[in-house]
Amino acid sequence: GSIYLTAHQLFGTGTINANGGNFLNNYQGGGGRIALYLTGKGAAPVDFDGIIGAYAGYGINDTMRRPTGSCGTVYYQTASQRQGWGEVILDGGLNSTGTSSNSGNPGMEDRTEYPVTKVADLKEGSTAVWRLRRFARLYLTSDATVENIFLEGSVPQIDLNGHTLTVRSRQHALGTNEAAQIVHGGEIIWLPRDMATMIMLR
Repeated sequence: GSIYLTAHQLFGTGTINANGGNFLNNYQGGGGRIALYLTGKGAAPVDFDGIIGAYAGYGINDTMRRPTGSCGTVYYQTASQRQGWGEVILDGGLNSTGTSSNSGNPGMEDRTEYPVTKVADLKEGSTAVWRLRRFARLYLTSDATVENIFLEGSVPQIDLNGHTLTVRSRQHALGTNEAAQIVHGGEIIWLPRDMATMIMLR
C-alpha cells in the first residue's frame, strides 16, 4: 500500500508504515511507498520520534522475523526543497539478532528496482538524495541518475546489473565495504552539478 501525508509539522510518537504482508514460508510481501511533505518553515522529519517505515514482510513461522521481501521507499520533502528534490530512504529492516534471511544470498525477491518501469515517471527519484540502510538492495533496471546516494554501514548494496548510475554530486565513499556493496558490473559516474563547464576553442 501507500501513504501520502502533508503536514505543517510532525511531532510525537507512533508508527507510520506501509509494510509488506507476512506469510507462511516464502512469498512475503514487499514494502509499499510513503511520501511525507512538511510545509512548515524549519520542519524536519527528525522532529517525529516515532517509526516511519516501508519494510518487507517476513515468514510468520520465523521467530526472528527476518525480512525476505523487497523494502519499499520512504520519501521526505521539506519546505526548503523543490518538488522532487527531497530524500528517499530504503531501509531493509532489522530484527532483534541483526540478521536478514537474505543477508548472505540476496535474490530476485529482496531487491528494490529503480527506475520504476511501470506506473511511474521514469525520472522519478533522479533529483533526490538516496539513503540505503541495513539490508536494502537497490537494483538498477536501466541506466539511472540520482542527486546523491549514501550506503550506511557495510550491509546495503547497489546492484548495478550492468548499467550506469550517474550521481550528480562530488565523489565520496559508498559504505564501509564498497568492494562488496557495489555488485554486478556496470559503473558509477560522479557528475556534480557545480562542476565547471569546459569549453574548447580551436
